Amino acid sequence: MSAISFEWTQHPGGAGAWVEHIVRKHLSGITLDEASLQKFIREVLDSTMLDTKHQLFYSTFRTATEWLSFVVPVLGAASEHIERQVLTRYLVGSNFFRIPDPRRATITYFGDLPACGNPFAALGPAEPLVT
Repeated sequence: MSAISFEWTQHPGGAGAWVEHIVRKHLSGITLDEASLQKFIREVLDSTMLDTKHQLFYSTFRTATEWLSFVVPVLGAASEHIERQVLTRYLVGSNFFRIPDPRRATITYFGDLPACGNPFAALGPAEPLVT
């Protein structure tokens, strides 16, 4: 059994449900394009984003006993780190930062941006190549 499949056996609904829960939890009240959200979930599950020993440790204990994150602060920090990774990847790969008011539009995930995925980068026109 691979680490990722073992990692999510304790989570109700599996890894895909967890990824969707994280996105919806942090973007409550915002309309999400369902088809592109499912695309995002498949990309996360196909990537190595969730497949680390650190995340395995977190998910195994956190999903089995929610209260442990309050007893052992490091588990709470691990939880926040994983959630931030998932949410950041969704936001940067979507139109969230490219529209005037995300609350008044449907957020659509397009995928990782080629070249520079930083929506805040102020890239000017390309300099001519000197040969």
